[in-house]
Amino acid sequence: MTSMGVDVGGSGVDKTIIAPRYHAYIGELREYIHESTMSTAGRVSGILLNEGRGQAYAAIDVIGLGNGVYSRVAELGYSARAFNAASKTDQVDLSGELGFINLRAAGWWTLRELLDPANNFNIALPPNDMLTGDLTAPRWKVNSTGKIQIESKDEIAERIGRSTDHGDAVVMAFALIPAPDYEGILTYDDHVVISPY
Repeated sequence: MTSMGVDVGGSGVDKTIIAPRYHAYIGELREYIHESTMSTAGRVSGILLNEGRGQAYAAIDVIGLGNGVYSRVAELGYSARAFNAASKTDQVDLSGELGFINLRAAGWWTLRELLDPANNFNIALPPNDMLTGDLTAPRWKVNSTGKIQIESKDEIAERIGRSTDHGDAVVMAFALIPAPDYEGILTYDDHVVISPY
């Protein structure tokens, strides 16, 4: 496993979704309902130990309940990266022309570019109707400063009647990658990873 995205739902109606990523491939989304933050931290730590083998990291949404999960996973000594959607970023799109209003916009746009067949990244996602719905729901625009802005989670939820938990977890699994051309997603030991689909 290379990384995992963790969207923490807590005890409310939103689900906790964990998206383990193996280079360019996410084979399944793991869903949990009504779990405590410590239970979620235990799940994340267990996956990092058993599947990450000390080399993977968890990108965890730290706004709200996810902050407790992030803190506990980091405290246990596992590689946890805070995904604060509101954070500023200097990342630009593949064209190098557009920036992003925040990390959330950068993450969603990164996945958009990775999924675009014209870019030849060949990433693979699991067949999941909720995920497909989530990834096709957000609207976007370019603001006057040349930065991409993604529709807010609240606006999306009001329009589609639910939170985009599945999409958020997958976005985080592919976000926080340092290479501007995303090569780290597709390569391992100088060999290109080919999608199994």
